[in-house]
Amino acid sequence: MSGRVRGVRGIAGVFFAIALLVAAPAWAADNEKVAVFVERDIVSGDFDTGSDIAKLRRQGLKDFYASRRYKPVWSRDSGPKGKAKALFGELRTSVVHGLSPEFYEIGKIAALMKSREPEDLARLDMLMTGALVDFVHDLINGRMAGDRDSKWNAVPPRLFSPAELVDGAAKAGNLRKYVLSVIGEDRRYVRLIAKLTDLQRLPTSSFWPKGKIADKPVKMGGKSKSIIAIRNKLALLGDLALEEMNGSMVLNKALSDGIKNYQQRHGAEPTGVVDAALIKLLNRPITSRATQIKINLDRRRWQNRALAERSLYLNMADGSLKVSVKDKTAGLLAVNVDPIHREVPTQFAQLTGLAAAPGGGIELQVSGTNIERGFVVSKRSLESNLAGLKRVLSAPDGAKLEAVLAGAEATTFNEPVEFYITYLTAWATRDGRANYRPDVFERDPQIAERLGLKGL
Repeated sequence: MSGRVRGVRGIAGVFFAIALLVAAPAWAADNEKVAVFVERDIVSGDFDTGSDIAKLRRQGLKDFYASRRYKPVWSRDSGPKGKAKALFGELRTSVVHGLSPEFYEIGKIAALMKSREPEDLARLDMLMTGALVDFVHDLINGRMAGDRDSKWNAVPPRLFSPAELVDGAAKAGNLRKYVLSVIGEDRRYVRLIAKLTDLQRLPTSSFWPKGKIADKPVKMGGKSKSIIAIRNKLALLGDLALEEMNGSMVLNKALSDGIKNYQQRHGAEPTGVVDAALIKLLNRPITSRATQIKINLDRRRWQNRALAERSLYLNMADGSLKVSVKDKTAGLLAVNVDPIHREVPTQFAQLTGLAAAPGGGIELQVSGTNIERGFVVSKRSLESNLAGLKRVLSAPDGAKLEAVLAGAEATTFNEPVEFYITYLTAWATRDGRANYRPDVFERDPQIAERLGLKGL
């Protein structure tokens, strides 16, 4: 089970009342002036937090504020509390998650943070409550959660109680740790954030080429001025040893190996030579890659719960199907993702059966949203990963798999297997290397637009 999912699993109950909470009164004696206006707004019905999610469950928030005699969570009569400043800081730096501070009324909050008028501070309390609710929702489910944009994300959002969330914030000794605990320890997510930070720093290096690399092919042993820039880029990106950033204009074996590393990370044929395809990849702006990572950070958040003990994990962007047993990889299959799958969204589907496919492969019959035809696994891929595939099946269903391989046309499983479908065009592996894949279905620009991201 991923750490981030473990961190949010109990959010509908008592998750936020954890060790971060400190023993303190629910209200203090120095915030009664603000409380008058909080009560006025809530009792009169003018309870506007700026959050549609909070609005749907605002009765719970009303009861929460009433239970604390309408004392504010985020301010005192003298001004904003430290936790208000901490949350404001988290909202301002939400860009590290590929989110925009503008999603959370940051402009209005910034203006109210400067005021000491009780009425303004009451308004600040409402907006900060709504901002926290939206921020947490986006971290758990993604900004493009299933309840907002089901075209590309058909995963139902994980619901939580805004009242319990804000109550936890009111009691938290360290607001920043409290908010970050929502992310948990999902290393895949954290690794991608780290690569985003690394990418954004690269252009500040004096060794990073400032212009485009000349489009001139170079074969093994060949020589070109453009090789100097290629050496520098690959070394700074981690594909080449730093000592190879030596000003040489020759394509030697060390550089060729570095080029192969780079090509493999980008899903390209590892030729080890300088050709038009390599130059095109190298000349893609860093800002564009950073935007690609931000898009995929949101996709990572769409997987808002742990995979089942036995599951299959398909990345449609590169046709890889990971067989997972007890959160361990038991095999990796190559799947033919057909253009007919262009409209298949991210989802938790089910593998319900198998059918024979041309060439000796099998068609994985999957039940889910917009899946009109199954995904085909080649015979060659099956031969090297058959044991892994059988591990996710029950014994009777494993026998059915053998029957299809022996010539049976189709079979339906007794016990369907969880089949998670996603579309990742960027991720980071355990060794810290960023990997990219072509946007074969041209989804990234559409998601970038929904997230307010530019520069793709």
